Amino acid sequence: MTTVPYVYTPTTAGTTFEHLVEAVRHEGVYPTREGAEKVIRTVLTVLGRQVTGEERVEFAAHLPLEAALVFTAQIPAATPLTGCEFVNELTTLTGGTGATTRWDTGSVLRVVNRTVDNVLIDRILTQLPPVYALLFGRSELIYRLNRIKVGQLNKPHTALNPGKRPLRGCFHSKCRYASAVPCLCTITFACA
Repeated sequence: MTTVPYVYTPTTAGTTFEHLVEAVRHEGVYPTREGAEKVIRTVLTVLGRQVTGEERVEFAAHLPLEAALVFTAQIPAATPLTGCEFVNELTTLTGGTGATTRWDTGSVLRVVNRTVDNVLIDRILTQLPPVYALLFGRSELIYRLNRIKVGQLNKPHTALNPGKRPLRGCFHSKCRYASAVPCLCTITFACA
């Protein structure tokens, strides 16, 4: 694997680290800036090991400098972690629970998703296991990536993932897929 040298060239005008922290603080309903900043640093640290190649450099260029340095300080792994492994590693680093870690991760990645170009996010998500699409708030990509079988549509989540509780974000009546886009229930968090 070749490592692409990182040269910071910002492509997101007007986005500062302070703006990112405030956006994550608002998205995740964190009481303090310090809490939001800690979550950003932790998530970007682990994510930095998952993204490789040109996408890594482009992704970092869309982040504020301080966040880009945290992201690129990590050496990319040979193979990306599965969704469960990603969440479990973050849980170990933060000392939280799986549920709070998924909340933290989703809060950071949804804000980053709004900052980064959609085409770039699509390219990054094709490198990673399907659960990352949910973490980035891009559940519609699961179908484009052919990760959920069409026959699973309109089945209750309990049939897809017995004994699992829905995560934050499930607004479908009676916890069923009411549209072509799945909610954030635990269908891909088999380890939750």
